[in-house]
Amino acid sequence: MTTQEKMRVKHLAAKLEGCKRDLLNDKKALSELCKITAKEIDMTIIDETSYKFNPHGVSVVLLLKESHIALHSWPEFGLLDVEIVSCKETSDVFKGLKIIAKAVGAKKIETNFWEFSR
Repeated sequence: MTTQEKMRVKHLAAKLEGCKRDLLNDKKALSELCKITAKEIDMTIIDETSYKFNPHGVSVVLLLKESHIALHSWPEFGLLDVEIVSCKETSDVFKGLKIIAKAVGAKKIETNFWEFSR
């Protein structure tokens, strides 16, 4: 990186509670939600991996040109863990969280946000 290049990393982690339990156990729906979120906040998907646990729970991770989006669910508790990380200046990680929270019907949201600039 040259001295004139700038970098800004936005890292948003959230716990969503009171979510729709059936949706939290639907791998296809959570995968699609990640893809919609990435598109809406102008991030570029490189790859995806997902896994449905037995008897319940889903993990979805999108590898993005700008970093990643990850969802991990505990349907039995109505809990969804969300992580959105981006180094793209114009990607609004909080908008991404709002899209996800609305889709899963979250009743309570706790967040941590870190930012690194160089």
